[in-house]
Amino acid sequence: MTTLHPMPDGVVLVAIDIAKSRNEVLIEVPGAKRRRRMTILNTREEHDRLIALLLDLGRPVACAFEATGNYHRPIAWRLREAGFDVRLVSSVALARTREALHNGWDKNDPKDAQVILHMLRIGASLAYHDPLAAGINDVQELSKTHEAISSAKTQVLHPDPLPAALFSRGRALSPKQPQRLVLRLPGPLSDTGQHRGLEQGGLRRSRIDRGGTQGLQGPPARRHL
Repeated sequence: MTTLHPMPDGVVLVAIDIAKSRNEVLIEVPGAKRRRRMTILNTREEHDRLIALLLDLGRPVACAFEATGNYHRPIAWRLREAGFDVRLVSSVALARTREALHNGWDKNDPKDAQVILHMLRIGASLAYHDPLAAGINDVQELSKTHEAISSAKTQVLHPDPLPAALFSRGRALSPKQPQRLVLRLPGPLSDTGQHRGLEQGGLRRSRIDRGGTQGLQGPPARRHL
């Protein structure tokens, strides 16, 4: 459960919805009637523009965002180096709060920024610890490398069914095509007789699927007296 850390009065609240190429930013200044919305590209010039805007306000600033892959790390580092309070919003808590506030599952970047701002205001956020600043960047990279290797090992040892991501682009494949692709790619069965047996079994099943039962006779049918 996320521990509540209420924001003190007079703090500028900044909600950032992180994406690969651009970020949706929602700024709430105490005493202002309207919030300011802006789009920031993931470039150094755009980050400088956002930081300069927040520094010109002359107030303490608290920023919150949802971790999105590695895309949040550059802007989080810049905001922290600028002296702002950087907070992290849980992905699960964000999804549940969005569903409760908007009574639906649909989502978009501006809506997520509003939900992040609400969670920052009520204090439903976590302290963000930058890996470089905390000195754990090497450990984190090793952990990610171990995860990638473990995932690749699982795919090699259990190649059927193949990940759907391989076929996300291009035409749809028939049920027999993933099996044929596995037989052509090198794998743990390539240098053993199991690969040859698997290939023969696949061809045998393919003939059955096409209706070719010639030479493949089952047990004799039982006669009814």
